[in-house]
Amino acid sequence: MHVLAVGELYDPPLTRFESREAVRLGRNLHELVRFWPDPDPMERAAHQAGPAEFALIDESPHLLVLAYRFGDLPWCDSPFQIHRHREEDRAWPAGGPDGQIAMRTVLVDASTGIVVSLRVDALSLGFSNAVRVAVAEQLLHEPNDDEAQRRLNALYDKYPSSEVMARQGATIACSTPEPTLGGTRDLSISYY
Repeated sequence: MHVLAVGELYDPPLTRFESREAVRLGRNLHELVRFWPDPDPMERAAHQAGPAEFALIDESPHLLVLAYRFGDLPWCDSPFQIHRHREEDRAWPAGGPDGQIAMRTVLVDASTGIVVSLRVDALSLGFSNAVRVAVAEQLLHEPNDDEAQRRLNALYDKYPSSEVMARQGATIACSTPEPTLGGTRDLSISYY
């Protein structure tokens, strides 16, 4: 069992990560991980409490793009392809049509590997189901990395920023005024 907690390593024994954003969606895990070098106090605070916005750009069956922002921070985005994950992690996101996805967002100091913020947001029912359908479409089709890359490049050519992509290209969007869990240093999540 691994415990994910603020002040602890995200993935022991790793202590350094490339600066990047990553989305993982599967049966037991819905996670956005943001590896940022030395996040400042404002960036940490925006992730710990306050509003979050999410937008789904669905390019089924090849990929989906999750766009997001926390507090007053700029919009960012991350593409997702289920076939790029380990085979045992390739699954329909947990819950049925009446269940909201609990999206865990982890802010990791990329220069140390330490979790500096951890929050969980309950995505709206409509958004959760749109994510499930997009992932199901990917699971039902053979992966085509060339087509996925072509579509991703077309999105980046069409929309000059993550914010414009979220505002103009989203299939569906949702927001949360506060995290369902998080905002304190004592939040921890255990998983296997």
